[in-house]
Amino acid sequence: DVRRGNGLSVLASAPGSFDAVFLDPPFDANLWGKALPAAASALADDGFVYLEAPTEWGEAQLAPLGLALARHLKAGAVHAHLLRRAA
Repeated sequence: DVRRGNGLSVLASAPGSFDAVFLDPPFDANLWGKALPAAASALADDGFVYLEAPTEWGEAQLAPLGLALARHLKAGAVHAHLLRRAA
């Protein structure tokens, strides 16, 4: 099931039910503070969040959200993260 709409509203509509959440907000909009907590609460126990951001998100930033870094890569100005629920 793929859902389209306002990302924050869609994530809030089904807590704990998403296997994958893709976050690629406009870099200058500074939406990570809203988008990541919403994605974390919507994520199924064995789900993943894919995040693109202009900076790397480390364990210290992710832990309070209940997320952990599974993989990270940098391509040009983009940091790509694969996140999972923290153990």
